[in-house]
Amino acid sequence: MIQPFGGWQHKCGKSMVRTKISGGDTALLGKWPWMVRLKLCFKFPTFNKCSKCGGSLISNQWILTAAHCIDQPGGQITQINATFSIDETTELTVQVKERYVHERFNRAATGLRNDIALLNLSQPLDLKKYDSLQPICLPVGIKSGVGTKCVVTGWGRTTSTSSFGPNKLQQMTMPIVDDSLCTEKWTPKFQPNTQLCAQNLVRGKEVCTGDSGGPLNCQLDTGAWIVNGILSYGEQRNCGLTQLPSVFTRVSFYIQWIRNITKL
Repeated sequence: MIQPFGGWQHKCGKSMVRTKISGGDTALLGKWPWMVRLKLCFKFPTFNKCSKCGGSLISNQWILTAAHCIDQPGGQITQINATFSIDETTELTVQVKERYVHERFNRAATGLRNDIALLNLSQPLDLKKYDSLQPICLPVGIKSGVGTKCVVTGWGRTTSTSSFGPNKLQQMTMPIVDDSLCTEKWTPKFQPNTQLCAQNLVRGKEVCTGDSGGPLNCQLDTGAWIVNGILSYGEQRNCGLTQLPSVFTRVSFYIQWIRNITKL
């Protein structure tokens, strides 16, 4: 059961499209109204570069994403834009005013630790004006076990050889699997207390470059969707060529941290 989380939990996680998802395909507009496409630009000593990640809208002014998306070694971030799909031909882009990387985020040789961040938009979104935008619920007091059928969403590359990601949002079923699978494949990186393990068992169905920071969407019996995980890492460089589980930041572990910053 969803518990109150500020004023948002009673009206969050409501998809406007009811369709079944088979494997991986293009998402219909409105299916994932909390999905955010992030463009992040960095200045390095000898060059500049921009990259893309996913994120989840958790209120009218806050986005949840992965820390590694906005914390680049040796780079100074110069701009973050958040883009939302309004309809088939219209997008809304809002600049990010403030960013909060978890204070214990670490790119250790043994893997990413506390890979979670919050972005505060420069202006609140008018959710009444844009009914195609809705926040996703946070997993307050909810624990999803092995076998829970979830969906990962993003604009990342669809193959390891493609140069660009798709223009339209992609979706793929990705059930939660036993931690032992990630422990075996990602030792010593995987940390079961703070991370989730999920995998599509169809060969070639994997996350890819550009999907990082996006949500692991899991549906409750009530029909509401929660952001159970944040994509941290997987076999992204050789995506589609292997069959490895993906690792997500376990959002339920960080609820108090989110509350402390957002005041939701």
